[in-house]
Amino acid sequence: MGNTHRTSGDSSTDETTDRLPEDLQDPEQREIDDVPPDEELTGDAESQDSQISAGGTAGAGGGTSSAGSVNPDSADGSEDDSLLATLLNGVLSTDDEELTTEGAGIPPSKLEEWSKSGPSSSPKRTKDKLSRALNRSSQLDRDNIDYRIFLQGSYKNHTNIHGNSDVDVVIQLTAPYRRDSDGLLQDTESVHKNGQKAEYGFQEFKSDIVTALREEYGHDAVVVDDKAIKIQSADSTLKIDADVVVCQKYQPTDGPESMWFRTESGQVITNHPEEHYKQGAAKNNETGGNYRETIRVFKRVRQNLVHKGRLSKDDAPSYFVAGLLSNVPNEAFVDNRQERYARIVNYLDANRDQLSSFTAQHGQKPLFGRGSTRWNQRDAKKFIDELIWLYKNYYS
Repeated sequence: MGNTHRTSGDSSTDETTDRLPEDLQDPEQREIDDVPPDEELTGDAESQDSQISAGGTAGAGGGTSSAGSVNPDSADGSEDDSLLATLLNGVLSTDDEELTTEGAGIPPSKLEEWSKSGPSSSPKRTKDKLSRALNRSSQLDRDNIDYRIFLQGSYKNHTNIHGNSDVDVVIQLTAPYRRDSDGLLQDTESVHKNGQKAEYGFQEFKSDIVTALREEYGHDAVVVDDKAIKIQSADSTLKIDADVVVCQKYQPTDGPESMWFRTESGQVITNHPEEHYKQGAAKNNETGGNYRETIRVFKRVRQNLVHKGRLSKDDAPSYFVAGLLSNVPNEAFVDNRQERYARIVNYLDANRDQLSSFTAQHGQKPLFGRGSTRWNQRDAKKFIDELIWLYKNYYS
């Protein structure tokens, strides 16, 4: 065949231009074959919710959840008040003294339960089946065309909390690639490896991918949405649904390599899935494996709050929750989960007026701003308030 098909071992982005469809978002599992063993630490059983990508330590100074039934009478009021005073005082505790949390707040057993990975149904096998289907297609048997296919989202990032949720797959045209035209950012053109302008680019590639997938799975199974191509498991041979984002390699004049695509509605999106994954893996190592499991905890906390009617699921998409936590200093991610929760919420509450300095996990763009590709600070502050409320009122 004329194309070179490479499988990526990196990338991730769970939920709008910086995110792929929920959790390509917001938009993670052990089965992923291309995750280096040294990034899989003890305590990280799994490791978005999709979409597309944010920056490790910027700002770091440096369905429904089962909420478990707990007897309200077992809570000690004085200890609860003491913990809340610590939680609400807006100071990040860094001493070795453990918070007094016995009988108050979210029980350690519940936090441990919420930290676990959701069951998975082989996203890697789904990706491999798609890869074989594309290799069989004559549509992609062209000279000077290279592409790669890789996982993205919560399965890739080891933060999935659901089993059998959609698997997020990226199919990226790597040659010809995209670059800024005449040095103008975002004014792009498709070029061959030798720098000559190419006629073949993103739109032609996406059309060929759609044709190839429909040849393999049938027309009805392959639905082209605004951002992604959805392959329905019920109408195909796949075991689980797949959200496929087709994109092109993009090399800006100033900045790291990223991905570029245009939605069906005409919006141009660039993102940094490789950097998103790399920064998340680094922070997980730096926190002794506690970062990814903490993302799972906070995603389940969000579910709990949505179930209680305290939040809408759109208030805190998974991709943004991960971005928020990526800005919390590593020293807050202690082993004791109750203390960790308190330290993290302490930091976020104390820095609610500095949210504009927070970056996405990949570190290339701000987490907050105008438009559909950024989180708004109002919703983030509401989320922080609800994190405090749940700890205070878990027993009520």
